[in-house]
Amino acid sequence: MLRECYRRYRPNHPEGYMFLNREGNPLKVERLRVFFRRYRRKAGISEDFIVHSLRHAFATRLVEEGIPLVQVKELLGHSCIRSTMTYVHVANNMQKVDSPLDIFLKKKEEE
Repeated sequence: MLRECYRRYRPNHPEGYMFLNREGNPLKVERLRVFFRRYRRKAGISEDFIVHSLRHAFATRLVEEGIPLVQVKELLGHSCIRSTMTYVHVANNMQKVDSPLDIFLKKKEEE
């Protein structure tokens, strides 16, 4: 979904930020959380799904796809590989479990 949004709207920020305010500056984290909560409610997604869930899902998916941990570490901006290794454990435990976002998207496709 984010890729499609990026392709469609192509934010024009020199550092590549995707979520910009009206002045073209990156959104502050708290403002992004406000938007996220609003649209999560409209979509009927559980309140347990927070902004960090997107980051977590991204990292877990990379690990599941076999992307080297060093690359995942760099993409996430971790200073220590131990932080990144958390996602290896999660990926191994969740091999057969759909994420809340996957469940939501499957329901939308069925409609």
